[in-house]
Amino acid sequence: MWNEFRFALRTLRRSRGVAGVAVLSLALGIGANMAISSLIYQVAVRGLPVANPERLVVLESDPYNAFSKPMYEALRDRNQSLSGLIARMSFPATLAYHGPASSVQAEVVSGNFFGVLGVRPALGRLLMPADDRNGSEPAIVLSHAYWKSKLGGDAAVLNSRVLLNARPVIVVGVAPPGFRGLLPGNNPDFFAPLSMTRLINPAWSHDSQVDSYWLNVFGSLKPGVAERRADAELLPLYRSILEDELPLFSGVTREARARILGKTLRVMPAAQGLSGLRQQWQTPLVVLMAMTGLVLLIACANVANLILAKAAAGSARSPYGWPSEPPAITCFGKYWRRAWCWR
Repeated sequence: MWNEFRFALRTLRRSRGVAGVAVLSLALGIGANMAISSLIYQVAVRGLPVANPERLVVLESDPYNAFSKPMYEALRDRNQSLSGLIARMSFPATLAYHGPASSVQAEVVSGNFFGVLGVRPALGRLLMPADDRNGSEPAIVLSHAYWKSKLGGDAAVLNSRVLLNARPVIVVGVAPPGFRGLLPGNNPDFFAPLSMTRLINPAWSHDSQVDSYWLNVFGSLKPGVAERRADAELLPLYRSILEDELPLFSGVTREARARILGKTLRVMPAAQGLSGLRQQWQTPLVVLMAMTGLVLLIACANVANLILAKAAAGSARSPYGWPSEPPAITCFGKYWRRAWCWR
């Protein structure tokens, strides 16, 4: 193989123009395909770094794809198809630790968030249902990226107090590397329980209002339960809860009542999270992938034509397939007989 490799290099050196065009054509075709393939993987294929991402689903409801906190709690407690139901929302905040406060992104989640997802901490512990109860000590979990980039990976921050909007809260843990929540492209700096929503956003007053839709709701299917079965079970339950909540709505007309009771609920796969980017760009990216595949095919065809044209030109110069003036024997060293035969 070493001898063949040396002979191939000598052949390429004698045909530098053809070799350069062939390498450039293939590089462009392969590079474009690799770039688009990587983008499609990140947007539409790559699963979330959680346990059993294939069981993860998101609940969607018209028109906002969001739910009130009372609706989330009712669905969580009364459904039979999901092993767990979780909720999340993002808010801006300020955070300070041994220095000036800086603007951060807070991810407000239900207390069972990490337990349902099966995520393990990189340091300390993660949030638990006990942290999401009113009256419990305010506790947060830092994202791994924030802990590394802003705090230098200082392990002393564990169980210490930081200032969240000038209020002291305790850091109970650090999330694992690569975990950034359930929205691709969203990079929260810390996670906090739903009970701390008003501490993070003092102007917030919609926690318990049945007509305030602000939570994204995700669930994990029980083993052996398909999405259709969960769909069939949750839609009647959803409308039943709406009927129970309807007297609590203020100023409901007959048309509004019919519109509320006619709302639908869909169970959608969420192995890649909730991404409007994926829904918007998945089809165009697949089309682009097909186009770049065609470009690679054209590049391969061009390289094949170049090789055939060069071979035909070489054959036309000699009835035996080699140039009229064969190279000197010394060019091939002790392997000249074998090389002569290949020519």
